[in-house]
Amino acid sequence: MKKNNKAITSSAVESVYRATYGQIPIVGTVLTELAFDFSGRIKQNRLNLFSEKLKSYFESVGEGQVNTENILTEDFHDLFEAILKQIAFTKSERKMERFKNIVVGQIKSPNEFESVERFIEITARLTESQVSILLFYYTNVKLRNKYDEQISQLSLNLDETSHKYGESNAKLELMKTNRSTLSQNNSDLTNLDVSIELQQQQVMKEFKKRNDASNEIEKIKSKRDKTFGGIDHDKLGISKSECEYLLSDLVSLSLLDKRAATAKKRISFSYYTITSFGKNYIEFVENV
Repeated sequence: MKKNNKAITSSAVESVYRATYGQIPIVGTVLTELAFDFSGRIKQNRLNLFSEKLKSYFESVGEGQVNTENILTEDFHDLFEAILKQIAFTKSERKMERFKNIVVGQIKSPNEFESVERFIEITARLTESQVSILLFYYTNVKLRNKYDEQISQLSLNLDETSHKYGESNAKLELMKTNRSTLSQNNSDLTNLDVSIELQQQQVMKEFKKRNDASNEIEKIKSKRDKTFGGIDHDKLGISKSECEYLLSDLVSLSLLDKRAATAKKRISFSYYTITSFGKNYIEFVENV
């Protein structure tokens, strides 16, 4: 009975609104169409498109890859309902794809309800420019970590080559000292000179290896320093002021962090970097 009363009330309200819009001169009929018929069709089309995206995905995977137990939970029901509400007001297919990834992600490997709930809210809120900004800084951090690993490995190599160079050089100096104690007509002098020449060649090899390792580290450090650079707003097709606003908004959402640092010659600068939460979000909704 309550459901019937609710349906009757809803129908009555719609009749009142239709009559009200219909009284507006010139555009009344059009507004009525937009408010009820056209709006309903748009929402249904969006929901249908989202359904097709889910269907296409699940047709491409085997049953063994889907844990249906993760679907039969209260949390999943609430999240799926929240996503469908967002889909009804989403015209961007890219956003639909992200919502689809959230649904799939929760079925495959569920995250905490609160985190995914925020992912849904953030996905609905972010513009494509902001997603591009996040992907830019996500890539930057991955590159920076890659360069840090390379620098760490090369630093070990530099320590090793420096040690070998030091040993070879010390041996050369000892040989030169021993030579100075020998008289010019000593029969061992010729052999020692040959040994000294060979040792000098070895020292030069070790010196070159040490310099090469040091130069390689500096090259990678230079590449790493470039990852602290900001995003080019022109490539996003937006103004500098709009880009700054979008960056601030991403910071407020805890997706980006603004930090201060000191470069060479004690020059201070600030830079943006993606947060752990931002990294988790991007990996969850973009499948990167």
